[in-house]
Amino acid sequence: MEALYSKLYDKYTKLKTKKESELEKVNCDQEEKFMTYLSAADDMVEHLKSENDRLQAQVNDLRSEVTSIRFTKDQQHAEHQKLLMEEKQRNKEAAEEIQRLRDAEQGRDCTNGDDKIENRQDNTVGGSLVGSPASGVLTRSKRKRYSGTQTEANDQLERGQVSSGLLKENISHCVQVHQIIDPSLT
Repeated sequence: MEALYSKLYDKYTKLKTKKESELEKVNCDQEEKFMTYLSAADDMVEHLKSENDRLQAQVNDLRSEVTSIRFTKDQQHAEHQKLLMEEKQRNKEAAEEIQRLRDAEQGRDCTNGDDKIENRQDNTVGGSLVGSPASGVLTRSKRKRYSGTQTEANDQLERGQVSSGLLKENISHCVQVHQIIDPSLT
């Protein structure tokens, strides 16, 4: 029996050694695979870190570029707002000057217009004007007013109170008004 036990023990030992060597081989294969995976994971982590750093730098560059563009656009906007305000102020001043000149002209026309209406009503018979010495006086006063307007406008131009464009507009307006009132002045 002892020989049987010894044979059985030898078989057991061989089988155990065989199983251990197989397990050792599997463990070596697993360890090799794990090391390969670990190496690839380390490479991937390094690659992703460098990619992240590159993208962070690109984001920072883009942020600084956007900030620079925004600053430039804000400066342009402020300059345009300033120019707009200046233009509005000039337009307002020009409108006030035009209104002042028109008011002055209308003030002269209104005071003289009342005289004309009274003279015309006195000289009107059946809807037509009758020639009289008064109408000659009226014509002379219109001529005086017209030449007075020109003289006053020239004085304002010499003093630099009115721009030449406004002055020309004012004179042409006065001439048109006087021509409408009395066509014989043309």
